Amino acid sequence: MGRGQVFLGVFFRRGGVLSLVALLGLALGAIDTFAYDLSAGLNRTCVIDENGVACWGDNIFGQTVVPDGLVNPIAVSAGSYHTCAVDENGVTCWGDNEYGQGTVPEGLVNPSAVAAGGSHTCAADENGVTCWGNNDYGQTEVPVGIVNPSVVTTDSYHTCALHDDGVTCWGTDTFGQSTVPEGLVNPSAVAAGWGHTCVLDDNGLTCWGYDSDGQAAVPSGLVNPTVITAGHNETCAIDDNGVTCWGGDDYGETTVPSGLVSPTAVSSGASHTCVFDDSGVTCWGKNTSGQSTVPVARVNPSVVTAGRTHSCALGDNGIACWGGNEYGQTTVPADLVNPSTVSAGGDHTCGIDDTGVVCWGENAAGQAEVPEELVDPTSVSAGGSHTCVLDQNGVACWGDNSYEQSTVPQDLVNPSAVSAGWDHTCAIDENGVRCWGDSSVGQSSVPPGLVNPSAVAAGKLHTCAIDDDGVSCWGWDYWDQVTVPEGFINPTKISAHWRHTCAIDDIGVSCWGDDSHGQTAVPEGLVNPTAVATGALGTCAIDEKGVSCWGYDIHGETIVPVDLVFTVPEPASFLLQLAVLLTLLGLRRRAL
Repeated sequence: MGRGQVFLGVFFRRGGVLSLVALLGLALGAIDTFAYDLSAGLNRTCVIDENGVACWGDNIFGQTVVPDGLVNPIAVSAGSYHTCAVDENGVTCWGDNEYGQGTVPEGLVNPSAVAAGGSHTCAADENGVTCWGNNDYGQTEVPVGIVNPSVVTTDSYHTCALHDDGVTCWGTDTFGQSTVPEGLVNPSAVAAGWGHTCVLDDNGLTCWGYDSDGQAAVPSGLVNPTVITAGHNETCAIDDNGVTCWGGDDYGETTVPSGLVSPTAVSSGASHTCVFDDSGVTCWGKNTSGQSTVPVARVNPSVVTAGRTHSCALGDNGIACWGGNEYGQTTVPADLVNPSTVSAGGDHTCGIDDTGVVCWGENAAGQAEVPEELVDPTSVSAGGSHTCVLDQNGVACWGDNSYEQSTVPQDLVNPSAVSAGWDHTCAIDENGVRCWGDSSVGQSSVPPGLVNPSAVAAGKLHTCAIDDDGVSCWGWDYWDQVTVPEGFINPTKISAHWRHTCAIDDIGVSCWGDDSHGQTAVPEGLVNPTAVATGALGTCAIDEKGVSCWGYDIHGETIVPVDLVFTVPEPASFLLQLAVLLTLLGLRRRAL
């Protein structure tokens, strides 16, 4: 969870002088080192890469929306519902601020580390450790005598610091997590978990406190451990053999994946774990909010789709989904072969690849159980709790059928499109638009007079279509979602969900209906948009610049993934290493 440890080119200061570890790191790596950091918090993950700070996962308080203006960040810490970072301007926090944990006090001098806990925050600077926020257990009352702190680490109710005189912990001590054992020799790292604490010293790794799942029982066989992290009920370390984790494994958080290459950092949150190695960031464990799904941008996106709390896009490099993942709806199967389309439903997702239709996520109504008899499917539409496809035999639907939304009429003639809404379904065939299922507010009652319809979109309680005369909508209109604005010029795309509707025409993207979360406030600057998708309370579009989303983002559904950029530095030549090392050691000697 929250801690102030950084790696790969970011070094802690002691008395204003870089530590020997820092000097060796600089000498043995490339001269152009870079500040990378990694922090797993409660249901989200944050990193620092070459582009700055990136976060993903739960966003109920805006804790994954990184503020603009961070300059060369060197450290990031993900707490329960807030996040903090250190950059050239000092400490910045965002997200939940109920207890003032996000209100950084004035007067910090050259802060080098920050730790975001449950509802409090601590930072190390030239004056020592400063904490703010919730103090119900004394977790922000810094004891006197902390000199030259190099590491500060927190969890919900206790805080620890590594300083010149060793390790000091304060706050709740219900399980003994703040009672530092005697006999530590030259401690070099400390990590505070939910109810336990761990320290690295000359004798190896020592943990104490809550041990319900064995998280404080250090396994034998660790060889020269160098990095530690303590999560909710799990602990991990990096040693000569790689990453080892122990403790609770309810979500697979201590089951380390194979194939990690030269890991340099590890961070455990609340039942998920992330590692930085030569291939970048790898996460595993709990993924209900997408916290273990490392973001990857889509190359040349061609399809975008939005569900109830999640969004997906298809690009040259496959399908990516983000946002709510309580049913696994954003966990894209790894074995998809050349996917050609994707559709996000209520809490499930479906795609088509070379093997046919594949669905994942919620399956309570059988909406993710693809029938075997499909023949060369060409399009798929995931609805509220049902799914429909168009194949060589026509339209097929499965899943929830409470309103007969999955009972396809037998008299469709050469259907060319299908759209699954929440409890109703619509299709286009040679006779026009046909809808079936729930029509309690008229959403399945197609108005007469549509001329050569070319697109149809079934929302939750309303439906829209494009024909020769433009855009028409029908059904529930409480938020004016079926009151089509005038002025469309050659509309080509239409999307309807719960309380709003969007379309693309020659002018660009237009949205109407409920705007309580900014879902109809189309951002300026979209260039030649080609696709638009309405979610429950958010919207996404594709234009020449890629995927853009706006509106409700409590689940991260409108936070579009971007590629993380890491460069593993090439080692400098031996002579250059030696020259740099001797020079820096000389500077250190004079400073001392």
